[in-house]
Parts: sequence; C-alpha cells; structure tokens
Amino acid sequence: MYSDSPEFFCDPPLTPKEYEEEKTVIYPLDRPFVDRIEECIQRFRARRRMDSERDVVFSRYLALGGVDCTTRQFQSTRKVDPEDLEGLSKAEVREITADDVVQRGDVKQDRRWYNPEHPEHWEVDFAGVAAGFCSVEISYLAISDESLYRMGVETIFNFLKYVEHHEVCPEYVQDVREAQRVCETALDEMPTVVNVTSKLPGAFNTAAAYLFCDGPAEGVVAIREDSDWQVDEKPLDGPTARVIFGTAVAILLDPELGKSLSGPDAVVVDTEEGTFEIVNISLAKDGARSWFRAASNHLSTMGVKLQTCGFLTVRPKDLMDGYDNSLNDALSITGEVTFILEESILQELKVSQIIQMTVCTMNAGGFKFIKSVTQLLPTFYTFLPQSLMVKFKEPVRDRRPAPSIHSPNYQEEALAGIPVGDGEEVDV
Repeated sequence: MYSDSPEFFCDPPLTPKEYEEEKTVIYPLDRPFVDRIEECIQRFRARRRMDSERDVVFSRYLALGGVDCTTRQFQSTRKVDPEDLEGLSKAEVREITADDVVQRGDVKQDRRWYNPEHPEHWEVDFAGVAAGFCSVEISYLAISDESLYRMGVETIFNFLKYVEHHEVCPEYVQDVREAQRVCETALDEMPTVVNVTSKLPGAFNTAAAYLFCDGPAEGVVAIREDSDWQVDEKPLDGPTARVIFGTAVAILLDPELGKSLSGPDAVVVDTEEGTFEIVNISLAKDGARSWFRAASNHLSTMGVKLQTCGFLTVRPKDLMDGYDNSLNDALSITGEVTFILEESILQELKVSQIIQMTVCTMNAGGFKFIKSVTQLLPTFYTFLPQSLMVKFKEPVRDRRPAPSIHSPNYQEEALAGIPVGDGEEVDV
C-alpha cells in the first residue's frame, strides 16, 4: 500500500543571484507564459537527472499537456557532439539539447501539440491534466504496479511543487495547487480502487447471478474464508448461494418482495451493461445489523460465511472515454437505482466514483442486482481528448492506390518491384 503523502524532492536553496535572475530574466510576468513554462520544464528535467522510468512517465505527462517532447532529429544530447558544446553556458547547452518544446509559428505545424499561434480548443489547466494523467494515462503504464504508479504521481507532484516554488506562473498558482491536491487524492484513492475492484460484485450479487443467470459465471467465487477477502477462496454452490441471497433479501427488503424473490417463479427479465455514478452509500441500520449478526453466527456452524450488507445507490452517467458509442445509449435505466452490497465493499467506495457494470432486472418488483463489474474509476476521473492525439500521424501522399478487387496484391507487387503504374495520389 502507499504511504499517506507523496515523497518530496528537496531543491537546494537559491542564491540571491539565482533568485534575482529567475525574477527578472527567466520568469518575469511580462514574459509570455509559454516561454516561461517551456524553460521551466527544461530546467526541471535538467536538474532532476531522471532515470529511464521517470523520464518516460514525465514525457507522457507533458505530451498529455500538449508539450512536444519527442526527440529532435539532429539535436538533444544524443545527437550533438560534446565538442560543439564547449564554451557554451549551461543555459545555452540546455536550450540546444532540450527535447521539451512548445511549438510556435505556422511552419510545419504538428497538430498533436499546443501552439500559441493556434490556441483553438486549448486552455491552461494544470488540475485537468493532472487528473487525466493520474486517472487514465498512467494506468496504461503502471497497470497494477503500485510502486510504478506511486513513482509516476510523485514525479508530477514534484514538478508542480517546482512550478510553485520558483513562481513560474503566479497567475495560475491556484490551479497549480489544485493539481497538487489531485495528485495527493490519487495516491490516497487509487490503491483502494484497485483493492475494491477485486472484491466486486461481492458475495450477495454473485450468489444472485449464480441462481438466476445462465449458470455460475466462469471462474466466479462468492465466499472467501476471511473478512479481508484474501487469496483463499471457497467455490460457490447452489445451497450456499440460496442461503446468502435469501437471508439478505429477508433482512433488508419488504417481506412480500423478499418472499417473491425467494419463490420458484423469480426470473431475470432483462440484462444490460452501463456506466453509473455512485450517488449514495448506506450502511446497515442497527436493527438489520443485529439480524445479520445472529444469522451469521447460526450459518457459520454450517460453513457459510454471511456478511452484513447495505445499499449502494447509483445513477446512469455518460462516460467520456474516447469511444463514439456509449454503453448508455441503449440503457433503459434512467433514474437512480439501488443495489445490495456487502459493507466491507461499501466502506471502500466513494460517492462520485464511476462504475461500469452489468445489471440484471428481475420480474419481482423490478429488483436489480449486479451481475459483473467491468471497471471502477476514481472520483477525479478525467478523459482528455489529447490522449487520442499522442500517436496521431499526419496523412502523407502516396502514389500507390490501396488494394482492390482488381488488384488485391497491389502493395505486395509494388514492394517486390513489379511495375504497377503511376496511379493517382491518395491520402494514407
């Protein structure tokens, strides 16, 4: 698990001369923001001397913010002869060899990156980029590697601290501080998100899926031998599923509805997948808690572990994730809906988190349960369209047309040196 706060990198104190230089030459307010932030990024990377993992993470963060950090073909420290740098100051060397640049002008503009000459669809948003990076972008790099995730978030947090400490952009200081809070929230919330995702949809909902769906889901288990839901697992069987489901509905629901759900005519009438936002979490009341405790003590003699359950209330939410087709386009659920869920799971969830799941509706009173959960997203989830542009390539002209029914091997013949004719130029 992560510690409560990010690790800090302590910069050496500035000398009076360095401070004066930063205030009057490097970061004066009358200097354009793009010039100040560009030099800040270059100075930060040069000072920190990052290892390869941090370097990759930081570059992905910059790319998400619209900064061109691709290696320049004839420059950077990998291309410039050290002899050519002799006699130059540190600032001149950094300017010549830096890969991190903010594009300017109209010559060979690369639409992947921010250009102050073409500011359409762009705005300065430190907090938004931090949220998009911590909730989406770094997940592709770290996956389930907690140490790598922590390292990545801390790297960005330290950069934001550097920006604030050196007063790079006082006009955006509140936004920078909000971005720092996003990083701190990510370090606190993401470990819990990963942990609770492995517990979902919980014993009650898995028992319901076992009883009313087309047989047990492949690899599904509902009962685990300790309250922390660790590795030891007990496979679910029919009698156990009926006890877990029937006991919970009898304690938490209206007696008539509970009787209908436990009867032989109870069936699933609709199954659909959608994306939902958590709007309320209700733990069991004292009376229900007493009933669960008594039932658990009794069932433990039969080898059945019953957990106290509460309620999770969600509502449909359209998720921006870069895909044109939304899961909620065909969703029949329009308002708030409540599910039964174990308290051990409810205590780790947070209001405003987003959950993508498959919901089953039964013929008895429209009762719904969670069949499966695809993903759980944090409260600060933010999708940035720029993430779709990182690997974008400008179309180029090609004199060879694409394969067709008349020439299915057109490309192969051209590569083999077989004459294929001039053809018309097409965009590829």
